[in-house]
Amino acid sequence: MEKFIIDGRYGQVLMANGINPSAVLKGAGLPIDTFAHQRLKLTEADYFKMIDSIDSLAENPLLPAKLVATDNIETFSPPIFAAYCSKNGEQFLQRLAHYKALICPVTYQIKQEGKVTTITLVTSDIHEPLPPFFVKGEFAFMVQLLAKATKKVIKPLKISTTFSEKDTSIQNYFGLNFTLDTSNTITFSNSDLQIPFVSENTSILEYLEPELKKRLADLDIDDSYGKRVRNVLVEILPRGEFSIEDVTRAFIRN
Repeated sequence: MEKFIIDGRYGQVLMANGINPSAVLKGAGLPIDTFAHQRLKLTEADYFKMIDSIDSLAENPLLPAKLVATDNIETFSPPIFAAYCSKNGEQFLQRLAHYKALICPVTYQIKQEGKVTTITLVTSDIHEPLPPFFVKGEFAFMVQLLAKATKKVIKPLKISTTFSEKDTSIQNYFGLNFTLDTSNTITFSNSDLQIPFVSENTSILEYLEPELKKRLADLDIDDSYGKRVRNVLVEILPRGEFSIEDVTRAFIRN
């Protein structure tokens, strides 16, 4: 996927948590009016530049958790709200994994083993390690939404990360110490993931899911088109062909 969409209220959430949105954009090298758009389209590289910029400005180690604890975070985007309307945590995570490409360049690899379920964060293109700020925020997001939707205290059984986490406030938030590993994973009890969601709403799901499926299909079309253009350029540039007419002719041939 070349680009994905995040909600334009991102800047408001940052401001509410003491982070200057303009400073974030400047640090990330993004246009100063980025947060002025209702729907932001960012590349994967730009997204992580933004995350790194937020991290560089953060003074509170709990900021990743504070951002996802923002009021009505479940309404932050249609994919998140659709997941929030699920019947339980298992369906919530599966639905998030399915629609994640619409809101973030990372998806969930979900594996059930015995009495536990483990979710691994997987990037779509970039193979560099995920920023610790992002990983902690993503795991806090899961914990926060599971607790809010069930009205129960749900804590993970294990968290493994590609970085060492020594901050006690983060460890206390999750209720455990992080384990250093080669991937970023979080594990929940299957029994916790079967607790019914008080936020279950099949009517809203029936309304949202057709549009979400269409957006996913549109992303696939855009990605396929972009790849075709790149392939054409790789073919014709060594021949010294680089005008719009050259690209058009080669594109038609292919």
